[in-house]
Amino acid sequence: MANQSGKSVIGFLIDVSGSMCKPLEPGEGDNRAPERLQAVISEALEIAQKECHHNPNTLMFVGAFGARYSRTVDLCSLVNRFITTEHDGDTGRSLLIDLANKHNQGHIAEYIQTKFTDADALILYLHLRQDPDSMVEFINAIPRPDQVRDFQDRTRAYRANFRWAAGPFGGLADSVSDFCEDTAIENSNAIRLASRFNTKWWEGVSGFVERPVAEVVDLLKRLKEKTPTKDTNGSEKPGVHVLPDTLRQYIYGDTPMKHALQQSQEVFQAHPDACQRVLILVSDGMSTDGDPCHLAMELRRANVTMATIYLTDNQSVPRRRLYDREEGSWNKGQRTLFNIASRVATTTHPIPVLASVGWKRPSSGECALYTNVCSVAALNEFCELLLSAHFGSADALLDVLGRLQLDSYIDNEHIRTRQHPSDQGRELTCYAHATAAVIHMALLRIVGRHEGYPSIDNIRKWIEDEFKPNKYGHNVREVLEKAREKYRPLTYREVNEDEARQAVLDRRPVLTAFKLSEDGWEKFAKHFENDDTRGKVLTCAEMAPHRGGNCGGGHAVVMVSCDPHSLTFLNSWGHNWGNNGSFSVENRTVLEPNPPAARVRFYDVYWLERDLSDQEKAAYNEECDKRLNTIRSRYSSIFELEASCPCCRATPSISEFRGSIREAECPCCHQKFKPEPGYLLQAIYARARLGEAGS
Repeated sequence: MANQSGKSVIGFLIDVSGSMCKPLEPGEGDNRAPERLQAVISEALEIAQKECHHNPNTLMFVGAFGARYSRTVDLCSLVNRFITTEHDGDTGRSLLIDLANKHNQGHIAEYIQTKFTDADALILYLHLRQDPDSMVEFINAIPRPDQVRDFQDRTRAYRANFRWAAGPFGGLADSVSDFCEDTAIENSNAIRLASRFNTKWWEGVSGFVERPVAEVVDLLKRLKEKTPTKDTNGSEKPGVHVLPDTLRQYIYGDTPMKHALQQSQEVFQAHPDACQRVLILVSDGMSTDGDPCHLAMELRRANVTMATIYLTDNQSVPRRRLYDREEGSWNKGQRTLFNIASRVATTTHPIPVLASVGWKRPSSGECALYTNVCSVAALNEFCELLLSAHFGSADALLDVLGRLQLDSYIDNEHIRTRQHPSDQGRELTCYAHATAAVIHMALLRIVGRHEGYPSIDNIRKWIEDEFKPNKYGHNVREVLEKAREKYRPLTYREVNEDEARQAVLDRRPVLTAFKLSEDGWEKFAKHFENDDTRGKVLTCAEMAPHRGGNCGGGHAVVMVSCDPHSLTFLNSWGHNWGNNGSFSVENRTVLEPNPPAARVRFYDVYWLERDLSDQEKAAYNEECDKRLNTIRSRYSSIFELEASCPCCRATPSISEFRGSIREAECPCCHQKFKPEPGYLLQAIYARARLGEAGS
């Protein structure tokens, strides 16, 4: 878990430009824009709430970009300005008319009704109430009643004379005189001031302001509140989201994404001591003020973790998927957002958990914090990814939760195993060494195994007793067949390179067998025994000239990790060989002769929940309870987070649920249910997210 006392800075940017006007859900028209905006703001609020529970020292800003009056808007500043002026749900026009009446300027009521939209009138009212100097200037610019009457008299006389002269075109005379009156009013000092004050008001909320996360929670909650409004007759109407409805009048402008990132950069630069920096961007990527990727790179170099969400109404886009490279079908906006996003290893939380509940992740071992979203539900799920490990259903492989609870133990055991690789010496027993290591690591993932955890040495000795060493070695598949009878509940299956990568990313080391030509073995040995190259990746280009010729024999190793550019294996030739007993190659073809008479074979060794004993399942449950109690005592505040009951959909705090992760009782409906692990456990990993992705 991250340091709860350290200061974090989190930014949440929402694109409200013209290219974002299409509906989020199918069947919704543009008149649903406030609901779409509310859905995204709700995710910002949820992030703020969870962060507030965990670390009240966090600073956060929530910005929008692409409005017509202002390139960027700080939503919290806007809400703050909006709520500090009482208006009791009245319409903007009625508020402005009341203000005019209080200053004996009621004669302009007609022009307020006809020359101002309700939204413009409300913004002008808010500005005048908050700026007394502007109030005086505006009142002084309003024509006196006698001036208005004189102008109206002259307009009526002009209309009468023009109608008489126009004869049958008298209607045209009315239109011309009305046009002249409208033009004169619109060119008046008061109207010009109104336009200037409106712009000035928006400028006052254009800069992003980081503020304590508790304050952000309060302000965003205000933004979601429904306020009773009144019609033009003063009658009260049902509650509506007044501020989002007002905002709707000003969104859908250009897309100044670059400017928004510059504003965000200034906020992060003001806090060089922050231990965690995160920026979440919701957009369609169609920037209109230049390429934002260079700025994004500067932010990433300053240790700002960038997560991007491509928002679309296209229901055919792949869902629940993470990417390590651009797709050929992507548009310019998708490519931009992908290139903005930070890259993380797919073995870091919570990405392995997402994979266990159906998210597709790349097998390269790396992915961008980018995804496509076409619904509110998908948006919510990905935002949960950014905050915590989102646990899946309880009927998945028990290995999923076992991996989550015991990752540090398994990783330590793997590291210990890799730091002390068995030394095969001159014996032709690689089949025994590699298989023993894989079996040992697989057994470590079982909590409370009834037969215990035999050491690598003990497993290797058993294999060598069953398969006596000889000058030809043994087929590892035959060894695995025999081993699964001995070491319950293990099983195995042969997989391809992509599946092998996925297994390794799930913390399951993969047994690997390969053959090289005589010349290939010589090149292989020289590369990993030379001090200058032993720690470097052996590439396809380097190996290509040495893949032909007579077969030089086979070998068995353990694949233990991968990244987009290499596969890494644990060898059995001692820690003085290679990189502390390990070696890395660009891909499987490096380990195949040419022509590939013998391809590399990968074997995934694993177990299933149904094959565990009741005692082992009970031991696992006991371990979960023990860790929950430890977390409860050390981080009690995280149990104040809300969790959803699947029966009544109420959202009480986690601490209010009774029972355990095996059977929980809702405090609201008192129904008992077998919880999905996420209902009660997701708070444990509330910090296993963006800022720690690179750790």
